[in-house]
Amino acid sequence: MKASGVIDEMVFSMSIGHGDIQSKITFGGYDIDSYAKDSSEVNWHSIRSGSRHWELGLEGFGFKFEEATYGFSYGSRSKPVIVDSGTSFLLMPKGELLAFLKFIQRKVGIDFKLDVIPMGECTVEQYEQFPDLVMVIDGVQYTVPRESYLGIEMGFQCYMKIMTHDLIPFWILGLNFFENYYTIFDQEQLKVGFAPSIHSKIKEESLLANMIYLDDNFEDIVDNNVKEEQRMRLFMQRTVFGFVCAIGIVTTIVYLRQKQQSKRRRQGQYVQFQGEEATQAPNLMI
Repeated sequence: MKASGVIDEMVFSMSIGHGDIQSKITFGGYDIDSYAKDSSEVNWHSIRSGSRHWELGLEGFGFKFEEATYGFSYGSRSKPVIVDSGTSFLLMPKGELLAFLKFIQRKVGIDFKLDVIPMGECTVEQYEQFPDLVMVIDGVQYTVPRESYLGIEMGFQCYMKIMTHDLIPFWILGLNFFENYYTIFDQEQLKVGFAPSIHSKIKEESLLANMIYLDDNFEDIVDNNVKEEQRMRLFMQRTVFGFVCAIGIVTTIVYLRQKQQSKRRRQGQYVQFQGEEATQAPNLMI
């Protein structure tokens, strides 16, 4: 588009709406005045060297409750986080999501089951106790409010708009992040910019919080969580396998017994038929 003179800069920007709010994409520049909150500034982040994606470095993440914000830090080893408007939900590495679910269970009392997405029984009161999710990129805190990553059905079933996968070691910021931040992609300078969106559900007091880091050994926590989850899954697989084998053995025994009984019945009928035939046969001897 730039080569043909349609745009002056290799820049595009996105304002993602939710519900009835329309989304907008702009090629060739960006418009902070129209799509970002009043007095908002753009925070720019350089793309990681050598990456083929819009990949940044995540330094840590946390959970903002009313009383405090608790978090985990990656220390000097930041985690890859990809900015992707083609992904509907947030995506976390499995260890991080398991740590999140354990923390939620302790703080809110909900035991989430990890399937395609985490789901668990909850009340409206428990739903309202959930924290905002906070992520730290280049020292800047970004907030995904509870309403953007958590849903509730029929007043008793909570589900998270967060995905995971065993083989994915990175994060993805999907559309529920874009709903809260006007996002600018600069292909010439290889950088991404974020500013709070005019459609954002973020409360003003959530834009900046002093984070209380829970543990310096977060990588160990992640490894332990993954290993524990793998052990539980292996245990369940073996239990199910043993149960299936037991059912198979019982079914085979019942089948063999029925087959044997059927054979005996057929033999008894044959002997009886032979006896009747011998009795009814005419005497041909003269």
